[in-house]
Amino acid sequence: MTLMTLLVAIAGTALGLVLSVAIIWTTNHS
Repeated sequence: MTLMTLLVAIAGTALGLVLSVAIIWTTNHS
């Protein structure tokens, strides 16, 4: 696994977490 692949994987996971939190937040606070 190259550094670039690792960075993309981390970025993708972080983005997924942020999106999940944002969706939950808006659902709870609408």
